[in-house]
Amino acid sequence: MADYYTPQKGQTNNKWNKTHYERLNLFVPEGMNERIEAAAQAQGFPSKRAFCIAAIETAIQKTKPE
Repeated sequence: MADYYTPQKGQTNNKWNKTHYERLNLFVPEGMNERIEAAAQAQGFPSKRAFCIAAIETAIQKTKPE
């Protein structure tokens, strides 16, 4: 059976996302989006989102005091 979108499903998803996630909007220079996509695919990430989260986590770990 196909997973069809319904307004009820959308409302449920939005409510869950609102309680479990924070939104971060990011504007990048023209052409950067394609570079991010290529890097994510080359490193085996399933999405640009996963790639960006991993990159941010790596940067945070580098700045943690010992």
